[in-house]
Parts: sequence; C-alpha cells; structure tokens
Amino acid sequence: MSRRTVTVRRFIAAPPEVVFDLIADNSAWGRWAIGLESEREAEGHDHPDGVGAIRKVGRAPVASREEITAFDPPRSLSYKLLTGLPLQDYEASVMVEQVTDGSLLTWAGSFVPVNGVQSAGGATALRAALGSFCVSIARYVSRDDGDDDLSVHEGTVD
Repeated sequence: MSRRTVTVRRFIAAPPEVVFDLIADNSAWGRWAIGLESEREAEGHDHPDGVGAIRKVGRAPVASREEITAFDPPRSLSYKLLTGLPLQDYEASVMVEQVTDGSLLTWAGSFVPVNGVQSAGGATALRAALGSFCVSIARYVSRDDGDDDLSVHEGTVD
C-alpha cells in the first residue's frame, strides 16, 4: 500500500521565530497543547532540541517517542516516530514561513498503512491531531478563536 500523507496549514499572527520555538522546544508543548505532556529523553547533537534529540510526547495510553531528523531554525524541523503510535514508518515535517502579519505553519505527516482500514482511520486521526496542534499554537500566541474558517487548509494525498 502506498504512503499516506496529511498536510495541515494555518496562518498564525506571530513571527516565525515564536512559532518555531514553541514547536521545537518540547518543554513548551504543555503550555500551548493543553493536557499534552512532553519531555526530552535525549539531547540533539548541535542543539538540545535539534537533530538526534528524542522527545516523548503525549500521555498514556496515547504517547509516543520521536526523534528529530532535521532542524533548521526558525524555518523547519522533521521527525520520525520511534514508538508509541500504531502508524508504520511515520515521519513528519514542520515548516514555518514568514507571511504578511505573521507566519504560515505547515505540518505534514505521512505513514505507510498496513491495510485499507488503517489508511482511512490513520489519516483521519492524523488530520485531527495535526490540525489540533496548529489551532492550539494559534490560540496560544495570538488569542485566535480556533474557528476553522479561512485559516485551516488540509489535504490528504495517497
């Protein structure tokens, strides 16, 4: 079965450095993602949250371990799932671009489904999680109301 990709985009009324730092600094996740815990298990090679860093995200029974695979502040980072979620070969990238009056946050995750049911269910769950992260960051930095009006754009590619 082919790789399934979900991409979520959201305008955030804050500079890219602010948005990127909230995502890259795993200790900040508990501030903007209410009820979500995150901690660094291992530091990265050139930066504590950079390439090679391993972070734990979530709360049992839905918790994961992720390794940072690319780190280019304040523009982008990528990570891969090590353990914890039922998604085979899950990888994601986060890009923050400067736009007028703020940032465009693009969060894309992909996985290889093991069957058709996982393909649909995994994509739905991933879309909900990534969308929730984007809305939570927007609310945290700009008092955004989180409405799904003109600022959330999603796409799923098989």
